Amino acid sequence: MHDVDALNYSDEVWRRFENPHNAGQLHGAGPELLRGIAGDAAQGTRVQFHARLRDGRIEDARFLAYGCPCAIAAASWVAENAVGHRPEDPAWVKPLELAELLGVPDYKLGVLFVVEDAWKACVGQSPGHAG
Repeated sequence: MHDVDALNYSDEVWRRFENPHNAGQLHGAGPELLRGIAGDAAQGTRVQFHARLRDGRIEDARFLAYGCPCAIAAASWVAENAVGHRPEDPAWVKPLELAELLGVPDYKLGVLFVVEDAWKACVGQSPGHAG
């Protein structure tokens, strides 16, 4: 399966990598559907978020990710925990706090900043425009 010690990934990272929550995408268009992308698959990490709004709050969020287990685990956590947040307040996604919460090793912090950038791209754009 995997050698946690060899890769220095926490049990939480492996759990979310092997069974990611909120993976996939939301379909449709309109002002209630937001999308954002960050990263580059050729560079090793690419994350895309989709969020659906209802009454000014996130009702549902999904992600697509290409990257290491840490990137996928972090994107899963963000999508799962996005519900109820307002899009104008993306500050709850903090890479250093995600690293601590998920047990991400220091040498993988860069991928958490890609996850943060993708989330900010999703909620920081004009509603209804694909990123």
